[in-house]
Parts: sequence; C-alpha cells; structure tokens
Amino acid sequence: MLKTLVKIRLLGLLSGLTRGRSGKNAKKKMSVGAIVGFSLLYLYLAGVMIFMFGGMFFSLSPLAEVGLGWVYFAAYGIICFALMIIGSAAIAKTQIFDAKDNDLLMSLPVPPSYIIISRMVTLLVTNLAYMLVVIIPAVGVWWYSNGFGILWLVIFILLSAALLLFSTAVGIFMGWVITLISRKAKNKTLVSSLFTLVFLFAYLYFWFTAQENLEKILLNIEDIAVGIKNILPVYWFGEAIAGENILYALITLVVFTLPFVVAVAIISKTFYRIVSDSKSSVRIKDKKVSFNAVPVSRALLRRECARLFSSASYLTNSGIGVIFAVIGAVALLIKKDALLSVFGQDSIGVGELLAPLLLVGFMFIFSMVIFTSATISIEGKNIWILQSLPVSPVEIFKAKIKLHVYACLPALILSWAAINIGFYAGLLFAAVSLVILALFVLIMAQMGLAFNLSKPVLDWQDEAVAVKTGMSVMFTMFAGMALAVTPLIAIFLLADYINFVLIGWAVIEVAIALMLYKWLTGSGVKKFEEL
Repeated sequence: MLKTLVKIRLLGLLSGLTRGRSGKNAKKKMSVGAIVGFSLLYLYLAGVMIFMFGGMFFSLSPLAEVGLGWVYFAAYGIICFALMIIGSAAIAKTQIFDAKDNDLLMSLPVPPSYIIISRMVTLLVTNLAYMLVVIIPAVGVWWYSNGFGILWLVIFILLSAALLLFSTAVGIFMGWVITLISRKAKNKTLVSSLFTLVFLFAYLYFWFTAQENLEKILLNIEDIAVGIKNILPVYWFGEAIAGENILYALITLVVFTLPFVVAVAIISKTFYRIVSDSKSSVRIKDKKVSFNAVPVSRALLRRECARLFSSASYLTNSGIGVIFAVIGAVALLIKKDALLSVFGQDSIGVGELLAPLLLVGFMFIFSMVIFTSATISIEGKNIWILQSLPVSPVEIFKAKIKLHVYACLPALILSWAAINIGFYAGLLFAAVSLVILALFVLIMAQMGLAFNLSKPVLDWQDEAVAVKTGMSVMFTMFAGMALAVTPLIAIFLLADYINFVLIGWAVIEVAIALMLYKWLTGSGVKKFEEL
C-alpha cells in the first residue's frame, strides 16, 4: 500500500510535465518539442544557480589551508537549509495539511503513517532538487581544491541525506504552524498570502545580499568562525565532513534524523484531528445584508475579484509583480540621488537618458503580473458554470481583463510618477510613457488570457498546479519579458530621437492590442466554448 501511495504521489508530481493542457486533450501527452524546451529551460535555470554558488564556494575554498575547512561545509549546510525550508513550508501546507484528497484517503483503510510518508516523499524529492544546485558546486570546488577519498564521500552523502530530512522536518513544522494560524483567521487567504510573501522576500533578500554577506564573512572569518563554532550541530556537521570525523558524523546523523522521525510520528498520530480541524470555521456574527441588482459586467468583475482573493497561491504567484513595481517605484524615489551620481549629478540630459531605460525596466516588472495566464485554469472542473451563464464569452473575457488592469493600476500610476518626478524628461515623454505603460498592462492581460485559452490546466487537484506549472503561465511571462525589452534596441540606436521612438512603440502596442482583441473575440470564444 505504501509503495502504491508513493508511486501515485510521484506520478502526480510529474504529470504536469507529461500531459497536454487543453480541456479535451487533458490526457494527451505533451509533445516531444515541448518536453525538450522545458527541459532546456530548467537546465538553464539550474546552471545559473550552480554557477553562482560555484563562485561563492571558490571564494571559501582557501579556508581549508588555514584549518577552517569546516566553515566551508557549515556554509554549505546553512545555504541548503535556507533554500529547503522556504520551499517546503509552503508545499507542506498544501500537500499535507490542506490536500484536496484528504477526505478520500481517510475513508479508505489506509494507515495515517502511510499517507504522511507518501506525501513527505514528494517534499523530499522537491527539496533534493533545491539541494542539488548547491551540492554540485560544493563538491566540485572542494574536489578541485583539496580532493577527497572514499571515507569523505560516504560521510558527505550520509550527512547531506540527514540534512535533507532535518530541513524537511522543519519545513513541515512551519507549514503546520501556518495552517493553524490561517484556519483560525477570518481572512484565510490574506494570512496565507502574507506568509508566502514573507518567505518570498526572505528568499529574495538572501539572493540579493549573498555577495555582500560573503565579503563580510571573508573579512571577519575568524570572528564568524568562533560564533558558528558555538552552534554545535553546525560545527559538528562541518567538521565531520572536512575533517572526516566519524564521531561527529554519527552525532550529527542522530541530531538531524531524529526530528524527521518525530515529525512523522506526531503527524501520523494527529493526522485525523488536523484534517477534521480544517472543516472548522470562524464564528461570525449574523448581520442583515441587502441584495441589489447590478449590471452583468460588474457582477462578473466581482466574481473574478472574489475568486482571486479566495486563493493565496493565485494571488501571490500571479500578482507578485505588482508588489515589485511598488517597491521599485518607492526605491527609485528614495535612491534617486545615488542613481544620478553614477551618471554624473550635473550631467546634461541625464533624465532624458535614464527615463526611457526606467520605463523599459518597469515594463519588465509588469511582465511578471500574470493574473489572466491562469484565469481559465483556476476554474478547474467548474468551468462549465461559466459556460452555462446567459452571457457572452466576450463579457467574461472583459471581466477577467479588467481584473488584471485594475489590479495593476495603482502600481502603474506610482511607477509612472516615480519615473517622471525623479527623472523628468519633458511633457511629451510623460504623456507617451503613461500610454506605453497602460497599453503594456492591457497587452499582458490579453496575452495571458489568449495563452490560457489555448493551454488551460483544468484537471488539477491542487490549484497551485494551475497557477505555477501551466504552459500558459510560462509562455505569458517570457513573451511579456521579451516584449518589454524589445524597445531597448531602438532606444540605443536612435537615442537622439527618443520621443519619436517611444511614439512608434506606442503605435506598435496599439496594433498588438487590437490583434489580440480580434483573436479573443473570434478564435478565443470558440476555444472557450470547446473546453
């Protein structure tokens, strides 16, 4: 039974990459070309991370020559731990505590421990993928700098496996805490979204400050080594690998493995209660409400808003670009002088030079706002409800596009104001830049909807699959990014005629928006009716 459950979970993990995406072809396998394309994309992303970590470990490799090789592997362990708990906490919440098939499995004669272990295997496989991008450069750099033998390799593999178990256990605990807090809150989506954003910004902060922190570590390595040495499990882990210390290796194995065993035991014992608690609700005082007739367009828009704010994964994954745009605009105003100093505070025409580049930069950020790229997929098997409504599909499309545009509008205005207040380039640029930003947001909304109509994911069990792994999501984001940076070529080649370039680009955007509108009201309607 356990073997069957594990097999089902692993097949479910891979199914998103091996099946077609359109409604009637949901069981059809993805084409070979698509599989190759996605494989190359994932390999590229992994290669970028491996290259970055490789540079970091090369900077730390000389520590072995001064007897601080254990710091090298302590850093390896800390980096792996940070990457894994950020990912596993969010996954644990949806895959273990809020899984859609909990009720079904509880009705079967399956021991809770089997259910938990099968789902933990999914977490372990996911965390192993995160871990490999750190393991490969860490081992490669150490072998190149110091070499290693069989004993070293055995200790490294065993302790890395123990670290994988420990990090997964901590991630599960954090996911359990998030689940408890969100279930007791009145607005569960808001709480889940806040936790997701906290993890995301912690992850981004880790990446953006990695080089700066590495420089600080190298400058104060002795003091930092003393501090880390006081954290015994970290010291044991590093010294066991670097010094091939069997005693420390055995102690670390016990310390890192025990929490995972305890986590499995506790969750297995309390699984039924945890799942049954998910049916609990917050008591809300009765109050009188009134029902008012509203136009169809407004009712559809309200429905889209309610759907968006009822799903934390949909809200955070599709709308993170809005937050980045707000942060970027505020940072632009605060760091205006620092940016100007790079080009020369007193230089003539600095605003005219930077403003178009910043405009392209904000378009790039808005390409990460992809609400409509999953707006059809998120309906899932309930898509028939939309299809049965006595309204035109075009009205439904307009509501979905309006949601995207309205969600971007405050950030769009703030971004435009930051560019033109901080780096004023004339009234003509101010007018054209507003038009370009607005048209780009509209195009992203139309393009996301068009891609999602062509490649929807309707047979999902976890809505995170629809908003994270769908082909339409990736196509929309990468196509938007490519479209955003396209004007750079003309901006650099025709810098003396920048306003004419931007006017020309605005005309091109109008043409693209009209073509997308024509497709949506024609072929798009047919595809929607055939889902």
